[in-house]
Amino acid sequence: WQWTAPDPGRVTVSTAGSGFDTLLGIYTGSSVSGLTLIASSDDDGESSTSRASFDANQNTTYRIAVDGFGGAAGLVSLRLDLNQLPGLSIDSPTNNATFPGPANIALRARALDGDGTVVRVEFYQGSTLIGADNSVSGVGAIRTYSFNWNSVVAGDYALTARAVDNTRASATS
Repeated sequence: WQWTAPDPGRVTVSTAGSGFDTLLGIYTGSSVSGLTLIASSDDDGESSTSRASFDANQNTTYRIAVDGFGGAAGLVSLRLDLNQLPGLSIDSPTNNATFPGPANIALRARALDGDGTVVRVEFYQGSTLIGADNSVSGVGAIRTYSFNWNSVVAGDYALTARAVDNTRASATS
């Protein structure tokens, strides 16, 4: 089988419901000799069927191979679930806001995950993590996440937020 990711996100491929002990491999590449393994599974831990997850890139074609353990054969049930990335925006501070230093700055971001829950929002100054809010949202619910950044010296700062969902998929503001 092959599948092309319509959007970026966390993908889980499962053979649950298949009538035999499966082996699963997910690859990229256009020829058998040029395939690159992305994810694989023998057993999903609950049964003899297989389940593998990976982070898909938009417009990338993935090749999915199912085989039988020890030569087993039967009907294959193949399920593919694409996790939507969480959405988020920074509400505070606003773009180009100024504060006299040293300042205590309340950082606020709104985040939601349409097919799961946001489990953490991280706040960054450049590439440095300065704080996080580990509150868990409800499914499909918009929630405000906050962090107080204290004793900030005068200067110019580039702030971003990163929302992480229950499958470890993330999106950055």
